[in-house]
Amino acid sequence: MESLSNALLDAFDRSELERLLRFSLDVQLDQVAPRDSTMRTVVYEILSWAARVGRTQQLLEAAHKARPHHRAIDEVYRELAGKAEPVAEPVGGAARKIEPPLFNPQEVLKIHELLLRANLAGEDSLSALTGGMNTHVRASLPTGGVPHVRLLLLLQALNQIGELSGGEVPFETFLNNAAHLTRGRPESAELDRFARVIRQGYAAGVRTARE
Repeated sequence: MESLSNALLDAFDRSELERLLRFSLDVQLDQVAPRDSTMRTVVYEILSWAARVGRTQQLLEAAHKARPHHRAIDEVYRELAGKAEPVAEPVGGAARKIEPPLFNPQEVLKIHELLLRANLAGEDSLSALTGGMNTHVRASLPTGGVPHVRLLLLLQALNQIGELSGGEVPFETFLNNAAHLTRGRPESAELDRFARVIRQGYAAGVRTARE
């Protein structure tokens, strides 16, 4: 994606990228890239995030809509528009069709435990965890109540949703956000592993067996 990276660097400054993400992809730039990052790092983190959550195509379309006459953006758009997101290969093991619930109760409790351990049960944390998620889904999630109980109810709700018509899996978005927010901590790798289970299972049309 070097061509897209260079095009974004040439076409946008940081504040413009911040507005692009906020209004076109409904995600805060600070959730994707550290505030003090260089522009090249910011663009790298944006592209890495978009690839993880399957929104590269949406990012490209938003950039082209914002800069339709920018030569580099237009060239990348013409080259990549309509191409599918990269498909991850499933890990080994028996497989079955993926459908809600995405995880069994013990796995949901494990995710809940990881989030509590990382202190991600407060209002600000929950807002960051649901950033970039389908707005209708987010509006339907539990609100109010004791934070750690609300967090568990939220996880249980996401576990029952599965894949939306546009190909988005809200629980995967949530887990990707969680892995990003805990980056540098041991919880991050475990949360990312849960996200990969969803991503690989849907990419292949199956749910992969887990240890």
